[in-house]
Amino acid sequence: MSPGRKQSSNRQIKTILMQYQDQHIIPHCQKCQRPCCMLTDVVLEFDWQELCTFYGLDEIQKNFDRSLRNGKGPIYIRKQDDLYYA
Repeated sequence: MSPGRKQSSNRQIKTILMQYQDQHIIPHCQKCQRPCCMLTDVVLEFDWQELCTFYGLDEIQKNFDRSLRNGKGPIYIRKQDDLYYA
């Protein structure tokens, strides 16, 4: 796959994931249907492939996991077993 096509596919996947998150994960107000103004924390669950796609990671999983363990990875991502939480 060419780099341009890969980037286009990644953008499409990211758009779909964002739409899914907006429609099904983030709580919406019962009155106006907008994202909840009282929202304080939402935890998203990803496998490795989903995490790479959603955050645009271009890294080897082993290296990424090591950076998380060493406190050098993104502070908003945690790993437990084979899943990542953001």
